[in-house]
Amino acid sequence: AGAPRAATLGAELRSAGAWTVLSALFPVLALTPEEAVRQLPPAPPTGAGEAGVGAPLFDVVVFDEASQLPAQQALGCVGRARQLVAAGDDRQLPPAGGLAGLLDVALARNVPLIPLVWHYRSASQSLIHVSNHLFYFGRLQTFPSASDFLTLAADARTAARGIGPTGSRGLVRVRVGGCMQSN
Repeated sequence: AGAPRAATLGAELRSAGAWTVLSALFPVLALTPEEAVRQLPPAPPTGAGEAGVGAPLFDVVVFDEASQLPAQQALGCVGRARQLVAAGDDRQLPPAGGLAGLLDVALARNVPLIPLVWHYRSASQSLIHVSNHLFYFGRLQTFPSASDFLTLAADARTAARGIGPTGSRGLVRVRVGGCMQSN
């Protein structure tokens, strides 16, 4: 029962009238490349002469982790937009199977490169430290993690009491009058 309904919905979305309403209601969509090709109307032919005909469906298509996306999987989305943003890291592993990644193809075609300098994903700054120096030449800026902050706060509290650094990570508990208190 679900598959025929999904096929009908997809056909309705691909009709010109439904697409006009849908794009007005939802100007930003988040889809996998496979879903975009399956659910969105095809890119219109260029130069047909009518107003709006030949215009791409989107102003911009953005691919995150473009270094890991096989380039041929992106083609259906790229053809539906005026501009492409391929965000990724050329120092990460390429797609499986020896395929060229979208980021590699973009770089080979001399697409302008804007290097990102902020790293925010590691739970602790120490996790990216070695990679930052070996692969990124110390250019990555990192955000202090919660565990780094809690350790610094605990060290400051214990130093103020003359106890010395705790060296602990994560949630810090301090015994106060027989009760446990969390910060």
